[in-house]
Amino acid sequence: MKSLYYRAINLSNQENSMAEQKATNVHWHDGDISTEDRGALLGQRGATLWFTGLSGSGKSTVSQGFQTLGITVVDADYASRAVVEPGMPALSEIAQHFGDNFLLTNGKLDRAALRAVIFANAEEKSWLERLLHPLIRDWIVDQLQAAKGPYVILESPLLYETNQFQLVNTVLLIDLPVELQLERASMRDSSEIEQIQYIIDSQMSREEKLSKADWIFDNALNQDTMEKRIETLHAKFLTLANSKY
Repeated sequence: MKSLYYRAINLSNQENSMAEQKATNVHWHDGDISTEDRGALLGQRGATLWFTGLSGSGKSTVSQGFQTLGITVVDADYASRAVVEPGMPALSEIAQHFGDNFLLTNGKLDRAALRAVIFANAEEKSWLERLLHPLIRDWIVDQLQAAKGPYVILESPLLYETNQFQLVNTVLLIDLPVELQLERASMRDSSEIEQIQYIIDSQMSREEKLSKADWIFDNALNQDTMEKRIETLHAKFLTLANSKY
């Protein structure tokens, strides 16, 4: 089946540009699932928006803006934590594979210790992804099915790297220059710059994501305009959900 994607451009870098827009150069992209299949899978007719950006780009802040407008946001990062909570089968498999020393005294996963191992070992990283990615996808589908409203947002850094792209109708990229991403992410996570850079390097590049996005939210602009730009995009997404999907 075919899925329709739009190549997007940020039409202005001026701070008075209230909303990012689509380009007109539409092209077809082969996909594994049609809009009808997606609707049947999710049990809904409204549009699903993918909301992405590299680490430190400001996804969570923009996400909160949409949530204040009544839009449900399904967070893939939260899903990655939920599927390894104590009592979940995936946590037991991780402990069996890596050892009980990767569990904290409260029974939770020692995410820092695990992150250090998979950063240093590509085979272990692949093993973990094979375990967790299907579980995360199932969790996301459940949450998308339960969502109400004209559209729902899937916030995820790995849409193209996983098969989550099958679940969405359109893509919004939260964009920020890499140097600002590193600065903000290190302040937020109190992590080493090297670890944050590894995370960014392991994801699709900023340039490639820019080329694939339908909408681009320039988060380097004056933060005083953020609320207005979110409201403008929200109005566009309401129109999109009501007319196209």
